[in-house]
Amino acid sequence: MILTQIRDTNDNNHNGNNISCNNNSYSINYYYYYYYYYYYYYYYYYYYYYYYYYYYFYYNYYITNDDDDDDYDDDDDDDDDEDDDDDDDDDDDDDVDDDGDDDDDDWRKR
Repeated sequence: MILTQIRDTNDNNHNGNNISCNNNSYSINYYYYYYYYYYYYYYYYYYYYYYYYYYYFYYNYYITNDDDDDDYDDDDDDDDDEDDDDDDDDDDDDDVDDDGDDDDDDWRKR
């Protein structure tokens, strides 16, 4: 940006502010620099927002898959619970037939 200095000896109150024209020009340049710094920061934040947005969905995807696979984790506690559940299911299948009768009764009828 090209700096222009305006000298006004008659009025020190440029634009109703108690700032001389030279200082106002410097202030505009500082604001212009700050605007581009903020503009760069806005796009940096915008990129960070989408990175966080992507990370947020990636994190949720990982958590939902992890919740679905909690029963099959390598933790000892979960494996013990799975074995107990499988044994209970096998016992139920051995005792009760599809008709609701015991397997021993069906064997005796044959």
